[in-house]
Amino acid sequence: MNETKQVAIKRKRASGKHSRKGCGTCKIRRVKCDETRPICQRCVKFGIKCDGYPPNEPSQRQASPPRRPSNSWSAPLDAAIALLDLPNTYSFDNEDEFQYFSLFRDKTIFQIIPYFDQTPFRTLILQACDISSIRHAVIAIGALDKTCMTVNDQRALCFDRHTVNATSHHQNAIKEYIKAIRIMKEEVASGQPSLRTTLLTCLVIVCFEYFHGNYRLADAQIHKGIALIDNWRRSFPYAHQHPLGFSSPAPDIVEDQLIQVFGQLEVQSLCFAGDPRTPAMHWKLRNEGTAIIRNMPDCFDNIYDAKIYQALILRRLQHWQFCIGANYSPPISREVDAEKEVWGATSCVDHSQLRHLSPESGSSVSDRAAQHRFHLEEFYHWKYCFDNFLEREPAQKNTLATALLVLCFMTTNLHLSTALAGDATIYDQYTKEFVEIVEHCEKTLVLLHKKADQKVVFTFDSGTILPLYFTALSCRVPKIRRRAISVLLAWPRREGVSDSLFAGKSAEWIVGIEEENMEDGYVPGWARVKYVGTSFSLLDRRAELVCNQPILTPDGKSTRERRQTITW
Repeated sequence: MNETKQVAIKRKRASGKHSRKGCGTCKIRRVKCDETRPICQRCVKFGIKCDGYPPNEPSQRQASPPRRPSNSWSAPLDAAIALLDLPNTYSFDNEDEFQYFSLFRDKTIFQIIPYFDQTPFRTLILQACDISSIRHAVIAIGALDKTCMTVNDQRALCFDRHTVNATSHHQNAIKEYIKAIRIMKEEVASGQPSLRTTLLTCLVIVCFEYFHGNYRLADAQIHKGIALIDNWRRSFPYAHQHPLGFSSPAPDIVEDQLIQVFGQLEVQSLCFAGDPRTPAMHWKLRNEGTAIIRNMPDCFDNIYDAKIYQALILRRLQHWQFCIGANYSPPISREVDAEKEVWGATSCVDHSQLRHLSPESGSSVSDRAAQHRFHLEEFYHWKYCFDNFLEREPAQKNTLATALLVLCFMTTNLHLSTALAGDATIYDQYTKEFVEIVEHCEKTLVLLHKKADQKVVFTFDSGTILPLYFTALSCRVPKIRRRAISVLLAWPRREGVSDSLFAGKSAEWIVGIEEENMEDGYVPGWARVKYVGTSFSLLDRRAELVCNQPILTPDGKSTRERRQTITW
């Protein structure tokens, strides 16, 4: 790929001619096939099953259309499923394995990534199941989903205390996962896996560990995958044009979809966990993609382009917050020493100034206020482009994907607008915004479950849990806080690293402590709980919470330790 290639999301190849005689797998993946018979060597190189060649291929060659960016998600899923639909496509050790795999293929993979039409990503995962280790990991995920379907009380994913049937599915999930890990280790020892295969392996491990509740292991796999991608990207002189989460410098080796998924996983990880990287590293990363954002189109081509740009802006913003120590890390499904306080302030933004302000422009952005203004303007410029897209495509306004993007904007905008105040009472100015967030979360959940035609207990992407938890902890109006907690508890689910029941019950405990010192129907600023530590027993779905409650004594303000055990 040429170094001078356009950095915007629609990268195009030079026009030319291409063969129509490629194997079925390469056609689905939309990559150049080497046309080796009977098995394509490109498929052999990537460790995937070659579907062979159709009979009576046309002999003529024709001009190739310009390459559509892979994030336009136009490949047909039915074609990929057709490749996998025959019982003899793969080798299964028993009927249970086939049933779990079929469940994953027909149901689970749609429900764990429900917000956008992610057909090519699903196709990637299904095609990768030709690799034995990935197939067994997918079977394990299907078995976990079967466990959830069997358990009568879906308010908990504590498998071992329910019916024999549910426990049997859970045990099968663990067996399949152990088998997958063993095969993965053997493949690594033999030096077989390509980078693409390794990234796909990381991805299915993250999915299983998220689903099962082992967030530390999932987080470790996310960082492993990101490190592999960063090392690989450095081998390309034009890597700066392809930041993590946006595009691949060589999509014929590692598809854009994989790069984008790991960028989105990093956004989740930065939200919910500490990060081992230094402030200097975060400062460098917050500048990644500056040229791409400057060239962001005034109107997105499709809803997924809007998602990719928003994710890139969020990633840059989070790295900046780590630089200044203002990152928001709530204790959701994490073992943490302390929760960082959310800072706050207000700012007026004119999106038209975005292209005239740069984080590299020296003294004009040397202080936090200027940096804060830059990131706020960048985010508002995305909203301007997204509004133009919705005006052009009004049918998209009431979709689940739009609901999620708008919710992310609303929550991030509120957090960013208050990111430098240093006083939690700043949130008293945003009561209307908190109400809108809760109402939008309720709307999004209704759309989600209507689309799935049943309650969704696990999704790979973040959705409504963090906005509701943020509202419950930050808003000081009791009615609004209780409403946010009610939604968390009424719709039990997991979203990536977050658990709605844990979030709801921990927020309920924190709110109760704060409201012990209410004055005139509100929690005074001095009574806010700033730090909450958590420790877990994942199998028992039990957490120990600890915080220092602010109190007034005859000698002035002080604190006392409070502890609570919650189960869910």
